[in-house]
Amino acid sequence: MSCAIDKLGSEEVRKMQKQYKKINESEQDGMITTLIVAGLSQIEIKSMFDVGGYRTSRLQKMSKLSEEELQMSHDSVLPSHACTDDDREAVKRSVGSFDVKLSYPCAH
Repeated sequence: MSCAIDKLGSEEVRKMQKQYKKINESEQDGMITTLIVAGLSQIEIKSMFDVGGYRTSRLQKMSKLSEEELQMSHDSVLPSHACTDDDREAVKRSVGSFDVKLSYPCAH
């Protein structure tokens, strides 16, 4: 952590550590990304915050992507084996046709 303190100052590091503990995960990701862009290494960031190497690596890769590439990575593509809306409707119709007794909430 001494390298991070040398770059940012001990007071700033303590302030960031307190703030990091109070914010949610996406805001923590933003804080880590900002430090990556500012030139801190993964080791320096991991020493400041209790964060794993996978998370810092992922955020480092994301910080290098353009806005368009970042948007494309968030667009989800359904896998070939995923249910379609028609499949879900067919299951609902099939389950809806089960005979149930009024006193029982389940169809089995």
